[in-house]
Parts: sequence; C-alpha cells; structure tokens
Amino acid sequence: MKKILSLLLGTALILSACQSQNTDTVQEESSPDKKVYVAVENDNQVAVIDPETGVVVKRIDLPGMPHNVQVSPNGEALWVTVNTMEEGEDDMHSNESSLDTEDQLVVVSTKTDEISQQINLGTDLHLAHVVLSPDSAWAYANAQEGNKVFIVNSQTFTLEKTVDLPEGSEPHGLRLDPEGNFAYIALMGTKGMGILNLETEAFEIIDFGDAVVQTGVTPDGKYAFGSMYSTKQLGIHNIETKETSTVLLPDAKGPVQVYPTPDSRYVYIADQGYYFDQPTSDKVYKVDLESQEVVSTIIAGEGPHGVAISKDGSEVYVTNIVSGNLSIIDTKTDQVTKTIEIGEAPNGVSVWERETSESSVSLTPVNSISHPHGLAVDIENPNKLYIATHEGLLLLKDEKDLYRIGETTNDLMGFTADAKNSKTFYSSGHPSYGGNIGFQKTIDSGETWEKISDGINGPVDFHTMTVSPVNSNIIYGLFSGQIQKSTDGGTTWMLLDKQPEKIIALVADVADVKTVYASTQQGIWMSSDGGENWESLSTSLEASIIISMSQNPKDRNQMLSFSDTLGLASSNDGGKTWASLAGAPNAVLYFIAFSASNPQMVYAIDENNQVYKSENSGLTWEKIY
Repeated sequence: MKKILSLLLGTALILSACQSQNTDTVQEESSPDKKVYVAVENDNQVAVIDPETGVVVKRIDLPGMPHNVQVSPNGEALWVTVNTMEEGEDDMHSNESSLDTEDQLVVVSTKTDEISQQINLGTDLHLAHVVLSPDSAWAYANAQEGNKVFIVNSQTFTLEKTVDLPEGSEPHGLRLDPEGNFAYIALMGTKGMGILNLETEAFEIIDFGDAVVQTGVTPDGKYAFGSMYSTKQLGIHNIETKETSTVLLPDAKGPVQVYPTPDSRYVYIADQGYYFDQPTSDKVYKVDLESQEVVSTIIAGEGPHGVAISKDGSEVYVTNIVSGNLSIIDTKTDQVTKTIEIGEAPNGVSVWERETSESSVSLTPVNSISHPHGLAVDIENPNKLYIATHEGLLLLKDEKDLYRIGETTNDLMGFTADAKNSKTFYSSGHPSYGGNIGFQKTIDSGETWEKISDGINGPVDFHTMTVSPVNSNIIYGLFSGQIQKSTDGGTTWMLLDKQPEKIIALVADVADVKTVYASTQQGIWMSSDGGENWESLSTSLEASIIISMSQNPKDRNQMLSFSDTLGLASSNDGGKTWASLAGAPNAVLYFIAFSASNPQMVYAIDENNQVYKSENSGLTWEKIY
C-alpha cells in the first residue's frame, strides 16, 4: 500500500520541468476541413460548399428535386431525399417539373462527392427528411404524403421496414435522440410532435397546440423541440419530466428548421415565412433552453429555411430559400460573417467535417511518454488514444505512432474529454516555469488551448476533473482539497459544501447528469444530487485506495477500477460490488479509459508509462506501447 500511495502522490503532485525535443513537425492533410452540403431544390442539385473560402466547389446533379440532406455520423456518406413529379404537377416549393420516376433516397460518397446508391421508395410520397442512427447503420426517412417512416439498412442499401403512421399525420421533420432509440417527428397534419419507439414501433403524440414543421433533440438528451409555423413558436418537451412549454418568437413570420448547439444550451431557428401567403422573413432566432427566451435575433437572407451547426458550435449555416444563398453565422457574435450564392430555392443543409486524424493538427513525433495525467479515446476512432502528460498532449495512433499535438508543453492536469465532440478536451495544470493555468478548453484536438476562467481562489490547478457526458456544462474539479462545480461550461464556479475526504479522481455518470463518483483513499463515494450529498458506495472497497476508475459509456452499470486491495476489478452493478480480473496487467494502473464507439475496447496506462489495451472489457490485456 505504501508503494502504491507513494507512486500515486508522485504522479499527482510532482512539478518537474518540461523537456523540449528537437523533432520535425508533421502536418496532416487539411483541405478542406469542412464541406457544407445544400439541397438546391429547384436546380435538382446538391451544392458542395467550402465554408472557409465561401466557394461552391462542386454541384451534384440529381434525378429529381432534393428536399433534405444529412451527413452520416461516421462522415462517409451524404443521404438525400429526392422527389420527382409527373409532368406539370406543382411542388410545394417550386413550379418546376421533373421526370416521372420514383421518389428516392440518394447516397453520395463524401470522399468523391459522387452518387454511390439510389434507393427507390415509391411515387407521390413527398419524401421530407432523412436521418442516420448514431452508428450510421440505419437510415430513416419520412414520407409526408404517405404517412410513413422508411427504415433502410445503410450497409446493404435495402429497405428493411416501413412504419405506417396515423392517417393525416403528414410527417415532415425528423430527428433521433442521442442513443438512436426514438424518432421525434414533426407532424404537419396534427397539432403536435410524434415520438416513435424504433424498437417497438409504439407511437405517441405530444400536443403543442399547432402543427410542427421540424424537430430537434439536444445532444444531452434532455429536450426535444419543434417549430410551429402558424403560431410562431418553439415548442419544448422535457424528455425526462414529460413537461411541455412554448417560446413565442417576436415578430416571426413562420419558423421552419431548428438546430441545437453542441453544448445543448441554445437552439437556432430559421424564420422563413413565405409559405401559405405569409410575408417573407429574414430572421434567425436564438433561444436559451434554460431560460426559455429569445436571446438574439440575427438578420440573414430572404426566407431562412435550413439550419445546421458545426461540431464545435462556432458556426451556424442557414439556407435562404427566397434569396438563394447561404448565411454563415458566428455564434460568439451572432453576426453573419459570409453570404454565399448557391442557386434557386436552397433547402436542407448538413455539414461534413474531416476527422481529427485528417485535419490540420500539427503533430510532432516523440519517442516516449512521461508523467501521464489522463487518458481519452477518440469518440469516433477507437485506435486513437489521447494521453495528457507533464509535457503536453500526446496522440498514440494505431498502437505504434506517438506524437505531441500542437506546441504546448504545459503540464495538463485534470484532463478530460467531451463525450459529444471528438475535438473538444478540458484541462487545467501549470506551465513548466511555474504558476497555474486555470480552467482551459480546446476545440481543435489540442492544437490550441483557451483559458476559460481562473476558478475559485485561482488560477486553479485542478489535479482531477470530470465533465458530464450528459451535459458538458456540468463540470467538477478538485483544487486545494475542495471540489468546485460549474454549471455553465467552466465560466463560473461554486464550492461544494460536502465532499469525501482524500479524493483521488472524479467521474461523472454517463447517463445521469446528477450522479458523480469520487475515487478516494477510503473507497468509492457517490453523489446522486449533483455533489450536495455523498455516500460510500462499496463496502468491499471502503478501506481501499482507489487509484483509477472508469465507466462504460454505453452501460452505466459496468465500471472498472484499480485499487491497492483488489488490483484491477470490475463491477456490473454500478460500483456496489467488485471482482478482481485475473487477466489484468501486473502493474499499477493510473488511468483507465473506455472507447465510446466500441466499449469492449479499453485502454490503461501504468506507473512505468506503459500503455495496455483490452478488447474484451478488461478481461485480458496486451501491452501496446
């Protein structure tokens, strides 16, 4: 026990100078980092836009009129709803006619921007919106005229199932919850939003008092919402409490598409008007979901329609269906920074962003790891492991290639990853020359860091920190033996009145925003009320030094810990009981990290800076570096 405690305190408290290395910098492929895809409805095209340069780099010709576009979560494909009409028939959005063929889902390769698949679904359907499951395995599309939801296998490109909705429901907008279990459907023929259980096909309607045009769900899974064209409101549904409310949009003409920010705090709403003899609007509204009020009104083009937001939340992309252009909005200023001409009647919009492994992140090859202070597995690529150290942030790729990210060589203490954005990390710590960093954040995979605040009695040096996977605004950090908590993403902090003694690490629950765990020198403790009260969780480990702990991101009941009594141990009941794992490395494991995309894959690092990997949830391990 004394050896383990000594090693623990040494890795947590040592303040040593950073050693620079004279190495060459590797610059990964960078152009373009982003592409914005827009359905140009009256031109029968999808426009591909480089938002950095403001140039339409390609136009993809389609067999009919595209209504909606959606980039798959894995970034490999763009899905497009394409409608065709008989000669002379008028569309809701256009007087143009197109070929007499079946309405389709068209799949475009994001690598080549060429059509790869066309899936016929039928005629006179008015295919509206398409979304993909979080694992990109399934595509879901609404048929407004047919009152149907089509379920397509995105690996075989075959229609697997058709779900019939109530007659007259007219499903239009469509979004999924973060886990991909429920579809939230805008019902233009009824007064509300439909919720479809994708496993059981059970269907219920949330009454908003008006037809809903488009829906959305916050990334933390707390709120679902829908735009109401006739009453000029945003309807909000609390998924947990089942309570509903509405926010009036002042001077609105007719809101259509809506989109939440990655931090789940705000919703941007395009106020189009134009349809049904309404005057055309030029406004985009920003609604604060916590206060449920409009906090900003942005002037865009004529007839704002489609809305999408970049992964880091820095830019909003709005199509203007009447003026035929795209507005790019800076979320820090809520001002339009670019206006890009596109074509006639731009409708749906979606954003593709290059993975971090292919982005313009400067990587400096290094030969070794020293003083690790945290681990994080890339949420999209389980073969990318981020290691926070005394000398900056390292990236271990494919078990063999080790790099330092960016130019910082600061000691990154309290390192933790954002559960929803692969490029966002949080840290504290101190530079090699002394002093504390405070609370800081990166949105470009560690290339650059921004100080957000000093914390209380700071600048703080959080030796351990955790960000809620449910709501990234909720953050806990330990400084000078006291837990500080932020509810606004680290801008302001409060001290918790109660806490366990001798805390080593903090872990926020993957499913419950109010639950947080503390590994201590006296076992594992848990709070179920956001840190206000704590209780000892496991009698079998109450006298143990819990050096590290991690929770399966897909199953909150499965946890791994390393202690001086049980070594590496597993729990399948949320930390109440534990069992030692016989196949664990013969080493003291400082940090343990599950892969979000493949929870069977787990990484760990020991007191000798050796990295281990398990592909069966910790039962057996191999040293990889």
